[in-house]
Amino acid sequence: GVSILKNFQFLRLSLEGGVLRARDQSFLDVDKNGFADKNYQSSNIYYNRLKFEYFRNIRNEVYAYFLDDNDKTDNETARLAWYGLHNEFNFQKFSFQVL
Repeated sequence: GVSILKNFQFLRLSLEGGVLRARDQSFLDVDKNGFADKNYQSSNIYYNRLKFEYFRNIRNEVYAYFLDDNDKTDNETARLAWYGLHNEFNFQKFSFQVL
């Protein structure tokens, strides 16, 4: 895969993105549990993250992940996306996170 990271220190901002190519070598439902074991074979995973820290004790991160499985040979095509926001607050005596 490929990953790119760019920091903007004057803005206290960093941007990261990348592409991964998943190559799984498992077989189709070998363990007979009813779920295909070949789900993520030959699929592409894209991600990006934006981190910013404007204040000393607060860190924020916005991220997105995309999975694209368009391999027509295994009859399993899927597109999946998930997004998130991660906030971390650090104070002298305690800290907490909001996800």
